[in-house]
Amino acid sequence: MTRKQDLLPSPAIPTIAAHVPVSTGARLRSTVAALTHKGGVSKTTINRATTEVTRNHLSAPGGYRVVAMDGDGDNGQFAWFLGTRDEDGDLAVDQDPAIGVGSFDARSNRERGVLLDMAERQEELLVFDLPGGALSDMVELNETLTARDLVDAHRECGRRFVVLLPITPLLASISSVLTAIELFGPDADYLVVKNMAAGKEEDFVLWQDGILNRHGQHIGGKARAALDAANGRILELPALNAGIYARIDALGLSFTEALSSPLLPLSQRLSCRRWLHAWTGQLDTIADWLALPAGYRWTI
Repeated sequence: MTRKQDLLPSPAIPTIAAHVPVSTGARLRSTVAALTHKGGVSKTTINRATTEVTRNHLSAPGGYRVVAMDGDGDNGQFAWFLGTRDEDGDLAVDQDPAIGVGSFDARSNRERGVLLDMAERQEELLVFDLPGGALSDMVELNETLTARDLVDAHRECGRRFVVLLPITPLLASISSVLTAIELFGPDADYLVVKNMAAGKEEDFVLWQDGILNRHGQHIGGKARAALDAANGRILELPALNAGIYARIDALGLSFTEALSSPLLPLSQRLSCRRWLHAWTGQLDTIADWLALPAGYRWTI
């Protein structure tokens, strides 16, 4: 299986050529697609937090618009938490993705073309939350188009294409980085987000230098080298207390709603605010990749 490539005894780092320039219009825009080999790495948490702070807690000269798309069909947590609701509090069937969250099935060959079609949107940021395991589905969009065609289409429309790759200390998640770089090629940008709720810095040894098994084979380390070769970037998702996260999740609150919800005690509301604030600090380091305009500021 592809995710075992980090176990190979000899290096298998993808070769990365120079970027082809993005076709620029009046203002650069960005597409962020979150992909993994499997779920459970906080991919949707990252997209929820990013979408919420850029929609609700950002002051930007000239405005800043965010389109959100959930690729998990009718089962997506991204849409569940951030989608608009009707008068009865149920998730609205018709969603404006620039206000709520649009949905499609990224596992379906018939619907996967949405990833390409959205390239012509004019909003500054387009966020795709794709289901766990969707990375392998990106080998081909349909019978004729591949992941590299997807990147080309977005760039030709004046959009930077950022592949967001959340990782934990486990090899299965780390190997997604190698697969993605090979799949999407040299014209995509690669953003690894280390989920710090899954471990401390020293726990990411398979990401950093790797280890030797009992046969003397080197395990790990290649994904980090491949990211460096691709001029990728690394963020850290701060850890939010598990009990607080569980309560927010059980109550069906967005993170923004959690900041003022009477269902949470003050200490937990403040902890959520501090966590979101820490995440905006991480986003500051990729302001160019998010097409954030000069003079922006966070209001959280």
